[in-house]
Amino acid sequence: MKSIIVDLGSSSIKLGFNNEDLPKFELPSYIGETHELIVDGKIVKDENKTYISSSCDQLLENLKLYYPIKNGSFSNKDDIKLIFDFIYKQLDINSPAEINTHQILITEPLFNSIKNKKNISEYLFENLGIPSIFFGAQPVLSLLGTGRTSGTILESGDNITQCCIVKDGCSLPNTFIRNNYGGSDVTEYFKDLLQKRGYFYNDSFSYQLIKKIKEKFSRTKYYKQVEEENDIYTLPDGSSIRIGDEKKNCTEILFNFHLIGKNYSSIDKMIYDSINKTDIELRIKLYSEILLSGGNTSIKGLPEALYKEIKKRINNHIKVRLYTPPKPQNCCWIGGKVISSLDDFKNMWITKGEWDEKGEKIFKEKTI
Repeated sequence: MKSIIVDLGSSSIKLGFNNEDLPKFELPSYIGETHELIVDGKIVKDENKTYISSSCDQLLENLKLYYPIKNGSFSNKDDIKLIFDFIYKQLDINSPAEINTHQILITEPLFNSIKNKKNISEYLFENLGIPSIFFGAQPVLSLLGTGRTSGTILESGDNITQCCIVKDGCSLPNTFIRNNYGGSDVTEYFKDLLQKRGYFYNDSFSYQLIKKIKEKFSRTKYYKQVEEENDIYTLPDGSSIRIGDEKKNCTEILFNFHLIGKNYSSIDKMIYDSINKTDIELRIKLYSEILLSGGNTSIKGLPEALYKEIKKRINNHIKVRLYTPPKPQNCCWIGGKVISSLDDFKNMWITKGEWDEKGEKIFKEKTI
């Protein structure tokens, strides 16, 4: 039976089949609503129309956007229906007979709520008629997606950063650490820094624009490439915006959240604390096999900055090695593809019969 792999992120959703090497689609996680739609300068009445994900893209300036997945969970059941109906439409799986021949693996962050799994499962089992489902922990899948079975994983996405240890293919739950911050916090701080120079962008369309600029220019102070003193970004209206020190300063919050008045643990401390939860004889090795995954770890110079901050916390003789895959944002999806294709994994799928018999209790029995 073919499997659908859905990496369900707060900023984007990656989906495809487990016989493919990479996700077939990467879709924005937002939903757009409008009461008046402006097309070619003319107002077209379009009351209460809802646009899902990429169907918003041509209308961004006229839509009010919201993100239905916050900190790894859906805000309400109606959005579960909208998103998963759109997912199946994108994959061209339309009839009940087709849906019933595809099991689905969904990624989720550490410590995610049982309620979120329950609500998703109810809709997919009861309304769409899927045959089986599995929820996989994102950091664990990311490690497996690189071909490793042991290591320290720092996974940072749009609004969740999480860390854990995996040994011989098994996660160590006592090492799990999660903070509800990520790339969106860097974007917000980047926007605030630009506002101090007189650039004001406050609507949902502008936020998407600021996010693109941040992703293009952001870097840590340890990024070694020779660069211009200032970078220029051309806006859709033909005007331009000059990016100065904001491109470096915005990433500093990942190592010092007091800059924005928050008390989160920095990413280096998360790694340090997670490793210190293991047996002492494992720790030196764990510092030499740190995997960075998730889109927020794509920031230029982040491995170098993280290396220096970790070294400040540990004995000088301990070797620190960090590994960032070419596309860290795809690690988790690839890990889902890998395990869903294994013969040993067949008994891990939660079937419709098991769901009917045990309900949400089955999530504690079948997990990684």
